[in-house]
Amino acid sequence: ELIKFAHDISPKSVYANGKNSSAAGLTAATVQRDIGGVSEWTLEAGALVLADQGVAVIDELDKADEEDVSALHEAMQHGEIHISKAGINANLQTRTTVLAAANPKYGRWDQSRPLAEQFNLDPSLISRFDLVFAFTDHTDNERDGEIARRQLRARNSGLTEPPVFDPDNPTAPERNIEILPKDLLRLYIAHARSITPEMDAAAMELLEEFYVELRGSQTPESIPITARKVSAMARLAESVARLHLSESVSVSHACIAINLVV
Repeated sequence: ELIKFAHDISPKSVYANGKNSSAAGLTAATVQRDIGGVSEWTLEAGALVLADQGVAVIDELDKADEEDVSALHEAMQHGEIHISKAGINANLQTRTTVLAAANPKYGRWDQSRPLAEQFNLDPSLISRFDLVFAFTDHTDNERDGEIARRQLRARNSGLTEPPVFDPDNPTAPERNIEILPKDLLRLYIAHARSITPEMDAAAMELLEEFYVELRGSQTPESIPITARKVSAMARLAESVARLHLSESVSVSHACIAINLVV
């Protein structure tokens, strides 16, 4: 639901399902077409190319074949893909945010095992993502019961969607909350993306110190920390600055980026 919502509000977004997508579907495919009575090979853009300067949303990434997932490596590393097929040589831009969802290897997270061990994905691909979040499901009889009651009440009253639910206060009465319209949120995101903030020296020094500390603290069981993490933290700090509509990346923005990585 989270990635579908992201697809919904993004000014430019392409949705794909790992289970039903091939490497060509994610990057680009060569297609033979009849052009003016002559059979010609042409390129047909895949999800990452179509989402250039936008967001590529990929669901069920763990269901994709290993060969198909490997097509993401070049696109995510360099922001472009090179196609050399059927006499066609081309570089296609894939400057896109990749937002992917996958199920854990054992069906649910096992708190007794290291996190990296439970990803059914190539570690080199995982390291290309700026952020990795593990969503865990904890049993709480009181909270679970309240969620069930609200769902059943909504179904019984004929509502297409359950009433607004506050997860931090599940027993609270239903509230009339003014939801930010999607169109306004989409415009805000588009405006924020148009800003190109510059990072000040203090923010750069803070990110450098944190990266060195992070590299020194990694263990064999953890997700590999590579030099890509420096670029990831810089992108995150710039994104935070854009959210605040700021022309510069300050220490406070860098601190938020570090907290996200941790």
